Amino acid sequence: MHSGAAWSLVFNPFSGDHSKLRHRLFLLCAVIFCLALTGLCGAAQGRDASLMLAAQDAPRLKWVELSIGGRPVSIKAGGVLALHPDAPFMVIKAASDSWLNLGLSYHLADRPMIDLNQYHTLAEIYGDKIFDLESITLKVFKDGQSLGQVRLVPRLLPIDWLRRAENTTSLADKIRYTKKAAGLTPDNRLLMMRLLDLLLEAKQFKEAAEILEPLTRANDDRELLLRLAGLYHDMGRDVKEADTLTRLMNAGQGSPEIIDRLTTLYEKLGRWQEAAALMPQLLKDKKGRERAKSYRRLAEALQRAGREKEALSAWQEAAKLNPDDPDLWRRLARMKAKEGDKAGLLDALKKASDLNPKDKSLHLELAEALLQKGDKTQAALALEKALELTPQDVGIMLRLAGLYQEQEDREALASVYERLTQVKKDDPDLHYNLAVLTMEMGDYQQALVSLEAASRLKPKDGEIGFLLLETLLQLKRWDRASKLADQMLKQKVDPIKLVNQVHDPLLEHRPEKLANILDLALKASPKTKNLYKLRASLALDLKDSKTAIKVLAKAFKALPKELDLAWDLANLYEAQDQDSEALDVLGHILDKDPDYQGAQERYLQIKTRLMAQKNHKKTR
Repeated sequence: MHSGAAWSLVFNPFSGDHSKLRHRLFLLCAVIFCLALTGLCGAAQGRDASLMLAAQDAPRLKWVELSIGGRPVSIKAGGVLALHPDAPFMVIKAASDSWLNLGLSYHLADRPMIDLNQYHTLAEIYGDKIFDLESITLKVFKDGQSLGQVRLVPRLLPIDWLRRAENTTSLADKIRYTKKAAGLTPDNRLLMMRLLDLLLEAKQFKEAAEILEPLTRANDDRELLLRLAGLYHDMGRDVKEADTLTRLMNAGQGSPEIIDRLTTLYEKLGRWQEAAALMPQLLKDKKGRERAKSYRRLAEALQRAGREKEALSAWQEAAKLNPDDPDLWRRLARMKAKEGDKAGLLDALKKASDLNPKDKSLHLELAEALLQKGDKTQAALALEKALELTPQDVGIMLRLAGLYQEQEDREALASVYERLTQVKKDDPDLHYNLAVLTMEMGDYQQALVSLEAASRLKPKDGEIGFLLLETLLQLKRWDRASKLADQMLKQKVDPIKLVNQVHDPLLEHRPEKLANILDLALKASPKTKNLYKLRASLALDLKDSKTAIKVLAKAFKALPKELDLAWDLANLYEAQDQDSEALDVLGHILDKDPDYQGAQERYLQIKTRLMAQKNHKKTR
């Protein structure tokens, strides 16, 4: 029988009419006899010509006949026969265009030692290599000369490739062999599913999707669509996955799992209107906290879709179903705030903070809501609770400080600043502010501690210095106060301000220290009239007239226009019987102001006295 278009029916010389057979045999014998005679008669002269003729008329193969498991099959020269690797075959005979087909031999081109006159199989000859061979060449020879060839093509069945896939341990090879099997039977669903499983195992999602996509275009096969959606999920192609699941929903093949999965995709993709439309289906047959979770998802979707009123209703329902969830109350509070419902806002925040007292943010939100209501006392309590959770939070402390300052609660304010200084020990301003508060409260000892810390951090700060000086005076630390005053004057602080601060207490308790401070102040500010007056007054209090005269003499020189200082100096000179010096000073006064009260009279008195003293000396 023929084997395909390239195969041909082979004429069989042993079939047909016996009389014709006898006739042909006779002719054959006659030809042989004639050839023998010719050879004997012309051997000497025809040897070379015979060889040339043989070369010019070399026989060519016409066909080969094989036995395939006992069934004869003929193949035309150059033809092809598809043969299963396990099918036993052998060469029966071949024919050429020569009139005599004796002495023919048959060989496989790459396996010449195989005896093709015996049955063999391609699997036996080539083993596993048969899976990689496209074709096998079978050549026919006569007297060592090739007459022609045919080709055997291994015809592998799907089961062959599947067995090979089963026997290999390589996942890549399993995929390759299974593809071969699937290519031979593309309509075999089980085989396609097996190939998909292998591709998924190898994480070759794209190729698996390319196989599934054509299969799902024409119909809404649930199993295939679910597998395709799973592939898109593994590939991270959310839009494709959502579209595939939507097809299932539109085909009426949805399920709670598919609805939940599709809703999650809509949420992820920000398709909130579609998510909100699906979510009511998730509420079916759910109770308690599970139902609350579904309401929460619905509320979030509605809120993001801009459907605020519906979202508020969903949040309320979720909180009602799960009243122990603080986050639900927080979210409800925020919706209440948007609605302008201050009472509802406070109620929700209080419930949230009570349920989760360790959530600092809840206490802060509650404090803000209380402040908007105007309840500063409760707001401060909420801030204190937040601060307990994060004792190092400077921001909360500063908010508390401002709140207590508005309430004029110095004690609470001082407490906040004390905590602030523990956290920010290197901040001189915090120490200074704490000192001010404690001084206002009358706690000068605590103020001294804070000011000393501030002074160490900022030693040349005048405000800190003045407040520290005031604290020392209040604590009657006269010597320390005097020493500090000296240091501050050397740092070029305002000498008048400093003298005014220390004068009265030091005049009473440390006048000698005050004298030194006034001397330093005069050096720092030699044009200040009041400093001269204070220093001269102090010298007189200390019964030190010489120093008083010395101070006022400096004042007279530094401030010649200050006639009252000159008048005091003239009086001191006169009291110390230094009339000539007094007369000079009075003369200066009269030069500046002839009408200066008492100056002219005093000048005449001293002048007369001096003249009398002079005349008295002459008479003697």
